[in-house]
Amino acid sequence: MASFFASCPMGLSDLLEQELKDLGLKTREKTQAGVLFEGNWAGCYAANLNSRFASRVLKPLLDFPAYNEEELYNNVRKHDFTKYIKPDQTLAIDATVKESNINDQRFLAMKVKDAIVDQFREKYGVRPNVSNDNPDLRIHIRGYKNQYNMALDTSGQSLFMRGYRDRTGEAPLKENLAAGL
Repeated sequence: MASFFASCPMGLSDLLEQELKDLGLKTREKTQAGVLFEGNWAGCYAANLNSRFASRVLKPLLDFPAYNEEELYNNVRKHDFTKYIKPDQTLAIDATVKESNINDQRFLAMKVKDAIVDQFREKYGVRPNVSNDNPDLRIHIRGYKNQYNMALDTSGQSLFMRGYRDRTGEAPLKENLAAGL
């Protein structure tokens, strides 16, 4: 069994937890903005396809402390990212950070990207490109008090965008938030 994290808008985690249980998935931990659950990849796909409340489904990869950019870089380099994409594919890094020595999320994203593409360059002699719009692999990194969590994004575009409409009214409500109301 693998662990996955389904994120949701603040306040909808009770509904999301019940929805995941209804899909036959075992929930482990609930936070204000998501639910950690166990399952196989089919369960992950089911959550992505059927959840009305989830924003994204993430596959946790790494948890590590880092007090400077060198520690961050070295911890990311330890994980083999070459098993997720090929050198001719694209990646994107989404980063958030609070109360950490590395306090700029753009710098955090750049250092993580550097560690990953350097791994490809060392192994294959070429590196994957970055595509923020439609990457083949999206990685999330979250830093809080010098503790970092990295995860693969299994959802692609945010789940509330499924079947997104071309024409909208003013300030439409996100579908997962509307489902929670």
